[in-house]
Amino acid sequence: MLRTRAISASDYPAVHALLDEADLATPGAYDPEGLGVVVAEDDGAVVGAVEFLIDTDFGRDEGRPDHPGPQTWVFSLAVAGAHRRRGVGRALLAEAARQAQEAGNTYLALAPAEGDDEADRHAFFRTCGLTPIEHDVPCAAWGDPVSEVHSAKAADEGR
Repeated sequence: MLRTRAISASDYPAVHALLDEADLATPGAYDPEGLGVVVAEDDGAVVGAVEFLIDTDFGRDEGRPDHPGPQTWVFSLAVAGAHRRRGVGRALLAEAARQAQEAGNTYLALAPAEGDDEADRHAFFRTCGLTPIEHDVPCAAWGDPVSEVHSAKAADEGR
């Protein structure tokens, strides 16, 4: 059964492997210092992870006027290949949105990675309730109010 939970130090190797599989890993040992990290676990195995920063004003700090104000910024989302299209990524984003809302943030934002499966990532984020914030900007940010991310999750569970 799938469940989401906070990362523990024993999960670091599994999360690093997931990020590496998704071409999102940084060189060296995995260190989530300063980030919120939630893992998805299925039958005791870590099958997904989301890294985020609860309080940031990333877009405006970067001089992007169309970007919303304070938000929770998702740095990475990775799901094991064999567990994709099973609600793992959606559950991870919903948990990040829940934690954002609990902290008083009203917006969840991210920038989808570019690559061969970029169209699939965009389709996934749309089904999670996220939409492009900026248009015609390289590495454009996507986001939506956390309530919309919750609504997309609830609608999916109702199917």
